[in-house]
Amino acid sequence: MKVSVNRDILKAAVAPAAKIAQRAGTADLACVLLDAKDGLTIEATDLTESSRCVVDALVDDPGCAMISAKMLSSIIGKLPDAAVTIEAGPMDASVRCGGAAYDVAALDPSRFPRFSAVQGGGSFSLSAVLLGSFGKQAAAFASRDDSKPELKGVLAEARDGRLKLTATDTYHAIVYEIEAETDGEVSAILPAGFLADVAKCSGTATVRVSNGKALIETDGMAMVTRLVEGQYPPVANVMPTEFEERATFKAADLSAALDRSMFDGSVGAVEVTCSGSTATVEVCAKDAGSFSEEVACDGAVSLVCSPVLLRRAVESVGGDKVEVMTSGSLKPITVDGFYGRAIVMPMRKHN
Repeated sequence: MKVSVNRDILKAAVAPAAKIAQRAGTADLACVLLDAKDGLTIEATDLTESSRCVVDALVDDPGCAMISAKMLSSIIGKLPDAAVTIEAGPMDASVRCGGAAYDVAALDPSRFPRFSAVQGGGSFSLSAVLLGSFGKQAAAFASRDDSKPELKGVLAEARDGRLKLTATDTYHAIVYEIEAETDGEVSAILPAGFLADVAKCSGTATVRVSNGKALIETDGMAMVTRLVEGQYPPVANVMPTEFEERATFKAADLSAALDRSMFDGSVGAVEVTCSGSTATVEVCAKDAGSFSEEVACDGAVSLVCSPVLLRRAVESVGGDKVEVMTSGSLKPITVDGFYGRAIVMPMRKHN
């Protein structure tokens, strides 16, 4: 096999494959498969998630090679800005760029578990950049608790030209509802980071779900993952629909004040009180001191909650302005934005 490809294109194509391969538990799965035919195809799998990326390349000698993903990624990151030539035989490979040359070990490519197919089922499509952005934001709301595997994923529901993405760790939650092209119906729990990887891709991304797997395809790139098993909690049931207080803020102003409020690790809760045109954001950290800042607002609201979770909600719902609403001191706090609605669980005020 001998193939030449632009360094930046190769770097972008290897990145998602290397991310998957680094989770592998065997030498074979810790490699990427390079398949040079009509262009260069780069594949990786950990048997739970797979990645395949096809890029334009000059193929002098068609063939396959299996190289350590970690090593290839490290080498590419050190190469000068020039064309990269990869040449491989049964047991070794060379990577050359400008005056730099690397000789590395290669494994038998026939041992690589090939890309799994996902056919039939339902699907949804929208801008890859938009889907990746929503996926990344939703993943931040997902749980890290291994005892609740279903909450480590993002629930995707699509039908009748609408897509809903839901994520929660029970302390806060977010729901995005956006227009999308749909074919049939989809209701599946996707691994939290699965959608985020397409954020740097161009064109339209299509997600197809069938037989316990999900396939996402965009220009030159495809990824497959197993769905997260379990029953996702009915987040909509805890989303308030009636509110006693509400206030509108500039998202950037409120986010910045919340960020400044976290001046010490002992800061556990922030209090926001708003009446008329000014809100006060304040905290009192035991043995560390206190913080207070006034922020412009429109309305009236009073709440106590985690500054970390509230700031994440404010930054994730989208838009220049956000509306913060409450329906009681111990009821979920709602943050409404241009693209989504989030809730944050309140905390008791400690005097």
